[in-house]
Amino acid sequence: MTEIDSLIRDSAEKLQYLINHITDVIAEIDLDGTFSYISPQVYDMFGYRPQEIIGKIFFSYIYPDDMPIIIETFEKAIKGKETVSLEYRIRHKEGYYVPVFTKGSLVKINDKLKIVGVVRDITERKEAEEKLRQTDEFFRKLFETMAEGVVLINKEGQIIKANPAAERILGLKRLDIEQRNYISPEWEILRPDGTPMPTNEMAGPRTMKEKHLVENLVMGVKRPDGLISWINVSAAPVIDENGKIVYIVGTFSDITERKKATQKLKESEEKYRNLFETSPSAIVLLDLEGEIIDVNITTESLFGYSKKELIGKKFLNLDIYCNKALQKVSENFNLIVKGEEIHRLEIQLKKKDGSLIWIMICASLIKIGKEILMQAIMHDITERKIAEQELRKINQLKTELLERTSHELKTPLISIKGFTDLLLDLYREKFDKKTVSILGEIKNGTERLQTLINNLLVSFHLESGKVDFKPLKEDLSFLIRFCVRDLHGLAKTRNHFIHLDIPDKLILRFEKEKIYEVISNLLINAIKYTPPYGEIKIKSEYKNDFVIISVQDNGIGLSVDEKKKIFKQFGKIERYGQGWDIGIEGTGMGLYTSKKIVELHGGEIWVESEGRNKGAKFSFSLPLIKE
Repeated sequence: MTEIDSLIRDSAEKLQYLINHITDVIAEIDLDGTFSYISPQVYDMFGYRPQEIIGKIFFSYIYPDDMPIIIETFEKAIKGKETVSLEYRIRHKEGYYVPVFTKGSLVKINDKLKIVGVVRDITERKEAEEKLRQTDEFFRKLFETMAEGVVLINKEGQIIKANPAAERILGLKRLDIEQRNYISPEWEILRPDGTPMPTNEMAGPRTMKEKHLVENLVMGVKRPDGLISWINVSAAPVIDENGKIVYIVGTFSDITERKKATQKLKESEEKYRNLFETSPSAIVLLDLEGEIIDVNITTESLFGYSKKELIGKKFLNLDIYCNKALQKVSENFNLIVKGEEIHRLEIQLKKKDGSLIWIMICASLIKIGKEILMQAIMHDITERKIAEQELRKINQLKTELLERTSHELKTPLISIKGFTDLLLDLYREKFDKKTVSILGEIKNGTERLQTLINNLLVSFHLESGKVDFKPLKEDLSFLIRFCVRDLHGLAKTRNHFIHLDIPDKLILRFEKEKIYEVISNLLINAIKYTPPYGEIKIKSEYKNDFVIISVQDNGIGLSVDEKKKIFKQFGKIERYGQGWDIGIEGTGMGLYTSKKIVELHGGEIWVESEGRNKGAKFSFSLPLIKE
């Protein structure tokens, strides 16, 4: 072996060693774009074995959007004028694309021109660049969208950057802000007390001098429109490795409204004190331990105790409680301290002289200065309570009178109806048609009057609370279907279509006979007030802890005034002679009774209607069973 051969072999071995130990891929490509060689690293980088690549067209592995730049660069390399380099994406064997950097040139190998290039995976670099781009974008958006004003100041004191919030707070365009120095005489800066602020007290100059964060400095800035923006300023230095300030970042929030609110609060406290002292209601201020902090003059006259006798005492230790009043007041006090809202409490209390008075207490937590206190406002309702007791007695007498009268009315009605039935049963053939018709009208009239009396008795019982209420677990779906079957004949006489949208079973706790009456009332009304060939829908749905049953028709509907009237006693709406083909019989007690029954079960009843001839939808709710 000659010395030249030995050198060649040595060089070849070194080249092979280099190829085997570098992480980049080395590739040879013929001028027609075919791979003639590729180093083993192609497997680690792209998942292909060299033999899978050699002989294949280079362009078939390129990301489609990168093809124009690849073709342009390839043509430059073929011309051999320069070493070319570019970034693009190559398809991995698993289908995704790997970002790479390639540097190559035209080389003559074995008397044949080839393009030889080194391919480097730049995934990590691209990911880092993308993260940097996202970070820059994040901080740019943060800068642009912050509610606080932000300015960047260079070491000469020049404002070089300001965000949109700075424009809004300072009342200047961004370009005007960025043309000023932070100690420019154009700025009119005020102390919190309204006097001019010297330069050495401002946040920027102090930060520049002291080289540390200055924060929560309150100052006023006069705007071009003549108003003053009160701002809370913080300034932080950006220091280089040599300890020199490069920039100052200043942030400031608009506290103009807060400053106004503080002033208003001060004025409000003065007004509160005036109202406190002159209020016709008794007012007591307590701390959250129950100690009396202050009382007004009305409190002294109401209970007969002087302010000196009350302030500093625990209100629960006062000798003003009788019966169970102390327990009620203590329970409500604890609830309010926990943050629960108590609207009012009516209790009977004792004055210093031993006489009893009825008091309505409205208590709530209030903030006075930095303290949380409880404010109890008390009204003397003794006269109202006496009036209520008298009214209850009168109502009781009224109920008893009406109930007794209703029972008394039943006796002659039974006689009239009984004898009318007897005449029709035994002597019908002896009467002419006109007489029989008159007797029929008498019978129908007594039946209607008897129904009215029965309804009156039911409503009196419901209103007075004299009702035997024993709800049980029942299937509401079964009851609805039962009502529909009972009224099928009535609906058929008017050619109505009834659609049910209810579950197979709906187990609730209710009194079957009473809810039957409610459903029947709603369904009868829908049939009566819907002209022939109408449509009635019965539907159930769940809402919060209730099930809602609705009966919807496409009948004559209700006006706004009619909706207000319909659930009241004798709230029947007169339809006679108004041109509708509807039933007009009724006492006006059905919906009132239904309302009382539903409320007895802990539910509500209501009606919806968009107006005349647009139908009506009656709905009632019943609570679900809580296991």
